[in-house]
Amino acid sequence: MALMTIKEYCNSRFTRASCPSARTVKRWIAQGKLHGQKIGGQYYIDPDIDVLYVANELVVKVLKHGAQKT
Repeated sequence: MALMTIKEYCNSRFTRASCPSARTVKRWIAQGKLHGQKIGGQYYIDPDIDVLYVANELVVKVLKHGAQKT
């Protein structure tokens, strides 16, 4: 799947009332809770790697490593 902007990600994963702020999503990316990257001043999220719901850190590392190769 293609990368999503923060707004697109929030619209696809949350209700309007529960949508986190862009600042929160950026913090999740920085903390590694969400797989995303900054490209030219805009943040993009890979919805295929939903790190927020993966509990095993080894699985997260494997998923991130595989996503970087594609």
